[in-house]
Amino acid sequence: MCSVDTGGVPPGRRRGARSRTASTPPGRCAIDCALGGEDGRTLYLATADSYDPATTARTHAGRISAVRVPVPGPHVG
Repeated sequence: MCSVDTGGVPPGRRRGARSRTASTPPGRCAIDCALGGEDGRTLYLATADSYDPATTARTHAGRISAVRVPVPGPHVG
């Protein structure tokens, strides 16, 4: 779950991760997130420089970031 209010992943909301700190990339707005990777301990964050569609269409500054978390997500499959 990502927070439109803060632009990041709220603490304690990262499914499978027991972190007390938020993963808010500086200057970025978190759009979505997912746990994955070979061991399920990689939190992938889709971010942009704004929530405004006109701004993101102009800047093309979307990116995917990856952050390691201490607890793996649930096994799927």
